Amino acid sequence: MSTITAILEPDSEGCLHLPVPEEMRGGKVKVVASLEAIGPGEAAGHANLIRGEFGRAVLVAPPGAPPMTAERIKAILDEEE
Repeated sequence: MSTITAILEPDSEGCLHLPVPEEMRGGKVKVVASLEAIGPGEAAGHANLIRGEFGRAVLVAPPGAPPMTAERIKAILDEEE
């Protein structure tokens, strides 16, 4: 199981798009969500999910965040097990 906290911006239809870790793709994924409205300045200092090229979701880290290499992401996921 992976636990994340993300600030997502709804698309024009009001849908939120959450990128799924590669090891969870190809099957069903259970999602437990808690929604909370935030003010415009509250997202500062947090990663933001934006629509990139071809409409793909891109997670943009805040300034000064460490690089998110594959090894770092794997280590974070391993810590939660």
